[in-house]
Amino acid sequence: MKILLATYWLIPHVGGVWKYMLQIQQRLEAMGHQVDLLGNSPDYSKFHIINRGQELSKTALRPFLASKLSAEHAPWLHRDPYIHFYEEDRYFMELSAAYFGLGQYDVIHTQDIFAARAIHRVKPARVPLVAQVHGSVSGELHNHFRLNPHLGIGEQSAAWKYFDSIEYHGATSGQLTITSTQWQKNELVHDFGVPEGRIEVFQSAWTPCPSGRAYNMEPRCNGRPAKRLSSCPQDLRS
Repeated sequence: MKILLATYWLIPHVGGVWKYMLQIQQRLEAMGHQVDLLGNSPDYSKFHIINRGQELSKTALRPFLASKLSAEHAPWLHRDPYIHFYEEDRYFMELSAAYFGLGQYDVIHTQDIFAARAIHRVKPARVPLVAQVHGSVSGELHNHFRLNPHLGIGEQSAAWKYFDSIEYHGATSGQLTITSTQWQKNELVHDFGVPEGRIEVFQSAWTPCPSGRAYNMEPRCNGRPAKRLSSCPQDLRS
């Protein structure tokens, strides 16, 4: 099969989503599938399919998008800078994905709510979409607003409600939604109204090293007896 792994976030990146995408790519390719990786560039200047060297600059798209999303045609978009930034960038992703051509893929696997919503809007109906959610964008932004009251963004503001809305629409954009924990599934169901039947819990993990074997090293402590430590690089919410 030909498979697209897509994220709104930056690739390459030191974050866990990029590492997760690479491991899925490596495993699927070892099984004989062809896998492409789509995401934002590290400087946010373009969207690209990084393994193929295909890219589309946002500068090239901005005049066209500005004419369609002017204050006259889309006044709601210009009322809040957060809404304007994320919606404009999501439209950049939609146009880029459509330009690259989504009809060539047998299945598309997105890694966040923005990518899921963007891809859903422009993909051919026959191409299935699996939407994986690695965290809560709405929860993170709401917490940011609470910790920075000087921004003046409260629960009744447009930006606050926007992130609730995009969380719901992103999580319901695929034929199947995947979360890594039961806690996250419960949050989507009870806090955002996502139908429970469309969500599957699949615990993800990282390969500990390139060879696939855990590191076997003696622990060292300066001035104290050595103690063996066990670590689990996994989300503890369950």
